[in-house]
Amino acid sequence: MNFALITNLVLVVLCALVALQATRMMRRIRDLRADDLHGTIVALDRATQEASQVLDEMKQLLATDVSAGFRTIRTAQALQDELSVLIGIGNALADRIIEASDTVQPEPETRSAQAETDADEADADANAKAPAVAAQPAPPPAPAPAHAPAPADLY
Repeated sequence: MNFALITNLVLVVLCALVALQATRMMRRIRDLRADDLHGTIVALDRATQEASQVLDEMKQLLATDVSAGFRTIRTAQALQDELSVLIGIGNALADRIIEASDTVQPEPETRSAQAETDADEADADANAKAPAVAAQPAPPPAPAPAHAPAPADLY
């Protein structure tokens, strides 16, 4: 077979396919014209308006939520500042308590066994010699630390 003949056959087949596609498109265009094109446009317009309305509502909602969020953030920041001040006061008070406890001489917690025995014997001798003596009042409690900080001193 000749090259020209094969080319012509391929072109004939392609032209037939183009003609078939053109007839299909013509039918679809005819069907589209027969349909209610005006109704389709109105429905599309209505959907666009509803979408626009929903977007406006979302903008309003976001605007109010954002402002409420900012108010909450401002309140939280104020509380944070207040808590920072209170923590500073607590730390200062703790430092003063530690300093005051360092200046007070702690009472020795343990005594030797001999000192306890000597004290017990002395108490027993004193009780035996003076049975008719009334009980003496207990000594006054130890004095409080030198100065307890006033709230005004902490600021």
